[in-house]
Formats: sequence, C-alpha cells, structure tokens
Amino acid sequence: KSMGLYGPNASGKTSILDAMYALKTFVLFSSQEQKPTSKIPFFEPFALEKTAANSPSTIGVTFDLDGDRFFLEVSATPTRVHKELLTVQRLTKQPSRKSTKTTLIDRTWAQEDQAYETVLHKDLGPDLTRAAAIEQTTQNRLLLGKLASMNSGLAGNLIKWFDDDLDFYDMHRNPGAESVMLTETAKLLRDDDQFSALIKQFMKDADIGIQDLQIVDEKTLKAEVSGLDNKVEFKESIELGISFRHSSQDGSEVFFPRHKESSGTLRFVALLVAILKPSGRRRFVCIDELS
Repeated sequence: KSMGLYGPNASGKTSILDAMYALKTFVLFSSQEQKPTSKIPFFEPFALEKTAANSPSTIGVTFDLDGDRFFLEVSATPTRVHKELLTVQRLTKQPSRKSTKTTLIDRTWAQEDQAYETVLHKDLGPDLTRAAAIEQTTQNRLLLGKLASMNSGLAGNLIKWFDDDLDFYDMHRNPGAESVMLTETAKLLRDDDQFSALIKQFMKDADIGIQDLQIVDEKTLKAEVSGLDNKVEFKESIELGISFRHSSQDGSEVFFPRHKESSGTLRFVALLVAILKPSGRRRFVCIDELS
C-alpha cells in the first residue's frame, strides 16, 4: 500500500515527515543513557509565531504491531518532556466486538509542583522495574526508552518498530542518504540471491540501459582528524560497491563504477532498495521529493 502527500510549495508536506523523523529520533535517543542536560533532538518551537517560542511541540503517531494498535504522543521542548502518552488497542478479527483501549504510559509535567505525574501499566514490567524507571528517567528522555533499556519486552518491541520498521529515504534533507543506501544495496545483492534477481529484473523492466549489476570492491577516501593540531588527513579504504553493465555500440560489454554512472540511475537503484529491502515484518518507508 502507498500514500502520497501533494500540494503547493511550503504547505507543510515535508514537515509531516520531519515530525515523524523527530519522533523516531527521540524514541531511539531515549533508549540510550543521556546526560540530563542533553538537548532533545529536533523538537523545536514553531518558528513563525513568536508567542510559541517557549511552547512544547506535540507529535503523535498511530501504528499497528503484532495485532495491536498503538498510539504514542509526545509533547516536548528541546530541554524537557511535558507529556508522554502511550495507549494500546487490542484489535480483534471479529468486527462486531469492540476492542478496548488501555493506557500504558501517562506522564505529565506539573508546572506548579515542578514534578511529573506518572502512571505505568503493569504490562510494562514488574512493580520494582516500573518504580525504578519512573525514578531514573530524566526530563529529556521518554519513559518508553528507559523501560526498553531495562529489558521491558513490550517497550523493547515498540523501540524495534521505530528502529527497524520506520524508514526514511530523504535525499533533500540528507545528502548522504543515497551513498549509504547504495552501500547497503551492494551488501544485500551479494548476500541475497532472491533479492538480487528481483532488483535486476526491475532494472531491465525500467529499460534504462542497465544490463546487469556486479558487486565490486570500491576504493574510497575518508577524511580523518588526527594529531594534536587537528590536522585533516585523507585515508584510503575499501568498501563494497556496485558496477553497472552497459552494452556498447559494437555489442561488447562495458562496466561503469558508481562514480561514472548517471545520477538518475543511482537514485533509481537506491529508491528501489529503500522500498523493496527484505524484512521479516511490514515496513513503513517515508520518501521525500520522490520525483
């Protein structure tokens, strides 16, 4: 299934993807130990209204996982979580039966008391684990991430959804996305024969002049800072890459390395893999500026 957002420039299409990316980043950020002074990534005030400069931004997402429907809503400034709400709706196959909604996490910052009011459901772990999570979660982390780091099975599964099943391919905001995806493509083509055949068939069907793909070792130069004077040195390294087979005018074959291939072909391959990458579960892939 697919969904497209369309409309005039500066109407907020990319902002929707940015919000989802911000929520994913914050969830993963919260699953790791952080200093209490670390800034919450990407939660920024609304820039076009001065009175909102100190107001929290609110982002929410609903997603299905293993037969259950979860809703996570986070309200935060760059320095503090103001609201964290996680609910679950146990879906059933019988449409006539109503599925009840259960609140798993309800955490609210009480400004007057300068303290959090928190309720955690028993499904998130035993009493001692939940009490420890409430006590140890800093103002710049989500309880969901803290619980996952304390081996809560349910919290860990939700973190895994954000980490593995919610993907972003965004060349407009992240110029390195294509290079990363092409390197991953080379590994997938090498290790998965069925996936390799699928991608090669797509390339032929697209009729863009590529006869075959070949996995090769690519020499790359990486900038590294070394020494007390912070001198930048370029060091050669070997990475897995892709070579593209073309047919020449006399019928012979010519292989182009990545740096000689057209940018449109590289982008086409990267997009194919972003969408068709093998996974044991359903993935949600967000692509900005698809054209």
